Amino acid sequence: MNRLILLPLLLTPACNKDNNSADSGDSASVSVVNPHGRVGGFVTDQDGNPIEGVSVMAHLLSDEVYSVGTTLADGSYTLLEVGPGDHLIVTFQKEGYATNYKVTKLLNWETVTSNAVLLQIDGSKTISSFDANSVVIQNTTVEFQANSFAYPYTGARYNGNVTVEVTHVDPSTNEIAGAPRDLSAIASNDESQLVSYGMVDVTLRGENGELLSLDADKPAVLKIPITNGDLPETLQLAPGDTQKTWSYDPERNAWIEEATGTVSDVDGELYFVFEAPHFSWWNCDQGFVPSCAEGRVIDVLGFPVRGADVTCEGGQTTSTAVTDENGVYTCSVMVGDYVSFTGRTFVDNRSWH
Repeated sequence: MNRLILLPLLLTPACNKDNNSADSGDSASVSVVNPHGRVGGFVTDQDGNPIEGVSVMAHLLSDEVYSVGTTLADGSYTLLEVGPGDHLIVTFQKEGYATNYKVTKLLNWETVTSNAVLLQIDGSKTISSFDANSVVIQNTTVEFQANSFAYPYTGARYNGNVTVEVTHVDPSTNEIAGAPRDLSAIASNDESQLVSYGMVDVTLRGENGELLSLDADKPAVLKIPITNGDLPETLQLAPGDTQKTWSYDPERNAWIEEATGTVSDVDGELYFVFEAPHFSWWNCDQGFVPSCAEGRVIDVLGFPVRGADVTCEGGQTTSTAVTDENGVYTCSVMVGDYVSFTGRTFVDNRSWH
């Protein structure tokens, strides 16, 4: 059975294309083919069950040209003829599920692995864009101002009914697999590694299913459940604490510090209240200066595995990485944490790890 193994790690402070042209002796008959590779993997729910019919889109940073595919019955997908680059954004979407993202890098003529987990939304509610509304889905509350909805690309005001989809994540459970996994962050232009207490995704859709956004001058107010989980006492939050909020930006492959919120207690349960000027994934976190773990993924014969998807998980660490042409990866980790490293690759329509 084929296996991939991870060799010992190095901890450090914070952190050939093929030529298939025939030689006809006539230079005019030689055609140049631009390098391209493939992106493949599996999409499952949090219990590991495959999800069919997921739209998978990949594009390079600041490039509007997409490669698009759909998952099969076994949850697998393959995107063909994808242009290589160091910042390939892969988006996974299906109605009734929260959108997820992976950012990877594709080398020339390679297949890069990008697996994803999607969470079913907690629920939805349809409201009028003309009125102020309070949407409560399970224990998450979203308060909207009147006339606060807009089209995302033009900024033009949207008028009509809006369907609000809400998905909350308790990061102390396996739900966290359905959120953007890499908790690397940017705070005041400095790198940080986050410890999460609660996440939420809010998706807005118009009457024809089109995606909507908020008017930045009319932010929404969110109240989401948070938990200290098994975090040590020094990291735990208490009622009255002020904490930072972060939103996920796939273009930068990082959580961006944007605002602050307040921790409150309701009947013995902790909640976090903050303003959101736009909607993406939002996170209640503390940021810490990270260290780095470096390692290498090789196959059973000792050859480097390029484009492998590596997850780095511990008590406080959640980060991801992609192996380079030598099979080397670098993960952001919390100092003093016990971390598990897993590498996966997509070969012959199967996942090897």
